[in-house]
Amino acid sequence: MMERLYSEAATAFNQTKYDIALQTIGVIHQKTNNKDFEKVMFLEGACLFNLEEYDKAVVILAKFIEAFPTSGQFYDAKMAMGRALMKKPETATKGVVALTDVARKSPKLKLEAGLEIAAYYKKTERLDEALTILSSITGDGPSSQEAIMAIIMKAEIYLSKAETENAQTALDELRKGTAADDSVVQINNISLKIGHELMERKSYGQALLALQNVRRRNEILSKQKVRVARIEQMQKDLADNKPVWFMQRKLAKEEIDSMMAANKTILDEIEKNKDYDAALYYSLAQCFWEMGRYYESRLAFQKIYDDFKDFPDRHRALFGMIVCDQKLGIASRAVKNCAKYLNEFPDGANITDVTTMYGSLMYQSGNVAEAIMQIKRAMTAKGADKESLGFMLGGMLFESQKFEDCRLESMSFLQDNKGSAYKDIVEYRIALTYFFENKSQEAIKAFKEYVRNYPKGQYVVDARYRIAFILYQSANSGQGGSIAEALDMLEKIVQDSPNDENSGQVYALLGDIYASKMDKEGKPETKKALDAYKNAVDKAKTEDVLNYAIDNATGLMTAENMWTDVANMWSTYYSTHKDGALALKAIYWISRAKQRDGKVDDALKLISEAVAPYIGNPTKEDVEVLIQQMVTMMAPKKQRINRSKAVAPTDAKTSEGKPAEEKPVTDKAPAPKPEDAKPTDAKPSDGAAPVAAVPAEAPASAGPVTFEEQEAKLKKYLAPEGDVSLTNGTAAARILYARALLARVFKDVAKYDNLISIIPDAAKVEELSPLLLSTLAELLMKKGDVEKAGPYFARLRENYATSEFADKAPVGLGDIEYGKKNYDEAMKLYEEAISKSSGSSSMLDATLGKGRSLFQLKRYSGTPKTDKTPKVDGAEEIFTMVAQVKEWASAKAEAFYYLGQVSEGKKDWEKALGFYNRNILSQQKYKVWLFKSYLQAAKCLMQLNRNQDANKVLQEMLRKKEVQDFPEFKEAQDLITKTAG
Repeated sequence: MMERLYSEAATAFNQTKYDIALQTIGVIHQKTNNKDFEKVMFLEGACLFNLEEYDKAVVILAKFIEAFPTSGQFYDAKMAMGRALMKKPETATKGVVALTDVARKSPKLKLEAGLEIAAYYKKTERLDEALTILSSITGDGPSSQEAIMAIIMKAEIYLSKAETENAQTALDELRKGTAADDSVVQINNISLKIGHELMERKSYGQALLALQNVRRRNEILSKQKVRVARIEQMQKDLADNKPVWFMQRKLAKEEIDSMMAANKTILDEIEKNKDYDAALYYSLAQCFWEMGRYYESRLAFQKIYDDFKDFPDRHRALFGMIVCDQKLGIASRAVKNCAKYLNEFPDGANITDVTTMYGSLMYQSGNVAEAIMQIKRAMTAKGADKESLGFMLGGMLFESQKFEDCRLESMSFLQDNKGSAYKDIVEYRIALTYFFENKSQEAIKAFKEYVRNYPKGQYVVDARYRIAFILYQSANSGQGGSIAEALDMLEKIVQDSPNDENSGQVYALLGDIYASKMDKEGKPETKKALDAYKNAVDKAKTEDVLNYAIDNATGLMTAENMWTDVANMWSTYYSTHKDGALALKAIYWISRAKQRDGKVDDALKLISEAVAPYIGNPTKEDVEVLIQQMVTMMAPKKQRINRSKAVAPTDAKTSEGKPAEEKPVTDKAPAPKPEDAKPTDAKPSDGAAPVAAVPAEAPASAGPVTFEEQEAKLKKYLAPEGDVSLTNGTAAARILYARALLARVFKDVAKYDNLISIIPDAAKVEELSPLLLSTLAELLMKKGDVEKAGPYFARLRENYATSEFADKAPVGLGDIEYGKKNYDEAMKLYEEAISKSSGSSSMLDATLGKGRSLFQLKRYSGTPKTDKTPKVDGAEEIFTMVAQVKEWASAKAEAFYYLGQVSEGKKDWEKALGFYNRNILSQQKYKVWLFKSYLQAAKCLMQLNRNQDANKVLQEMLRKKEVQDFPEFKEAQDLITKTAG
């Protein structure tokens, strides 16, 4: 009977009919006279606990624990008693004691008991005690659902204590195993909080690790829906009187309802937060940015911009793409995105920054007008930093050499920003505008005012130097000024500020003055000049000043045959600048000094050793200079190399002694260039040794020397290992070039042409130096291999924009486009060459190309300058200029011919006839243009109904024997019959 009654009670319990179970247990008590039975007593305590009659449950469970200390359900009973005690604040401490005992002694219930205690400590804000418990029960990692819950609780507590690293460590424990779906959302939220907390603390690397483990919205939304559905099923089961278990214990209705409310809240938050993923990507982008990983940062920003059209901060993502592109050096993409931002987000929070960046990028790309417009636009934006933008605008105007506009803008800036930190810079900038406009008196006044207002200003020495420079130049040009006053000022500068950063250029100008000054005995003050240049070398802070000073010092020393001093000076430089820009130039001069001293073998060895590390590097342009020097030294007596022929192309620039143009700067005054000091006398300053120099004495030959003998020596010097095949393409090309130069020394033109023609097979385009690219491209153009020449010119243009041969590229590419009749594109390339060229040959070629293109486009005449538009040249203005430039006399015949063509285009036959007649009368030696002019003169006369005169012109043309070799001969024969009679 007893077993039947117990079975009925247990069945009712399992059906959550706890009252019925207790009634049945009461019957058992009556029939057994309240005798204690282990199973019955435990079941009674469980029923009372589930009915939330915790006081009664505690009494029964305590009695069970005392009566049955060896029961298999002893710790289950103690666990339930502890929970019951913790339901009331006044007995909670006793509950903790009970559960602590369970956790220590029952491996099975350790996690569950520990969780209960930790939850209690967390609720009562005893966080350190909670962490102690949780750490003691999670040593095995996420081995069960209870362990997962414990680790999550530990991470949450660490977060609440702002111990972010420990929270991250706790989550790392979870990643050792596979978290159940029930905990994924919680883990996700904690990871997100950890990531953001670490970002606040600028621990971006750790933040990135946390955020990269955050799941995307669709995934957590799906899992949370599953979680809610599972809890809904729990509620249904409970309504159907089915027991609901969670972590080895049955759940009460209130616990299930509480779980449902919490999880529905989480679900609602996820569903409402449509920007969850976008915000996550934004955080990732920020972390990558702060870590300097701009490529990854840009990808994250791009993801937001492309995929989250409704994200409120989408404009910030586009801004992020722009700044990343700037950091990555992808200016073209940054420009496009700036334009996109201005179009799509005209009221965006970063509109001022974007407008400013757009202006800066436009300026860098050469679009000055657009740059200035954008900076002005930025200044009108709400909250714009007008002071900084105004300063930037003035700098742009200055750098673009719009000096008058810069001055007006700078004066307005000073009026609006009287206390600006930029005040001294702006005032000095105003002075410089006068200087660069050659307004000497205004410049001197402004410089003196600056010195007076800022006696310790950063540009004081520079200002005093410029005043002296103006006085010196004015005296030299006969426009007033005083060399003596300039000299006095410069000497006072070096006395007052001997170590100023600008003292190098001061000494350089002193050197120029001394070099042109005579002493009391009427002799040049060479020693003073040389001492000044040496001081300039020692104190130079820029390559320009150093190069100028050392070149001038070298010039004086060589003029005085001070070759030992030349060697010493350059050797001193080389000892501290072995990797410097002038290192190979130093070798050039040291080797020349050795050669002058009769130590040719030593000189050749020195060049060989200096060239060896760089012969395979196409960017080291001075290698060719030293190769030329080596070939010169190896030339047999009376067969010395003709430098003008050795350097192909023949019109390569060789440092004409003209000063490089000084470029203005924005935020600080430009360091004055030494070339300002004496523009007419400036020495080579491009970092290369003078390619036109030929030693005064060629090495004597002991007897007839053959090309083969010298070629063998040359190969040994340039390829010591003797195996040219082991060198790279650059080295192989240079060795072929050296051999070609040697062949030219021996007047073997065929061998020279053959060796040069082999270079394209020995080296790829990208392996060639600027000189070789230029040489081969022009050679191919002369042969008519236009398509083959293109890649050589393109490589030269794209990779060696600052090379002395750079202007050859746009001229060559312009010729190619002209040949294809792409006249607009050709003209752009010619204009580029004109802007870059400082050598007369390329300047002439580019100018003629531009004129021809304008003619083909029928843009015969230009337009005058107005207040709103610059002056624009047409073909007529271009060819008129060519005809007037004395140095371009060889192009005068072509210029007259095209001026005639332009006049024909305007149907002004008389004017055209005048230009053709000028060729016929004064340009007889230029046969190409002579016979073209004869023919066109006859045609013009026919247009004027002067057929008899046309016939005379044609007869005169046909009497010249050489006309038969020109294409105009046949046309003239056909035309003369039409003019007869």
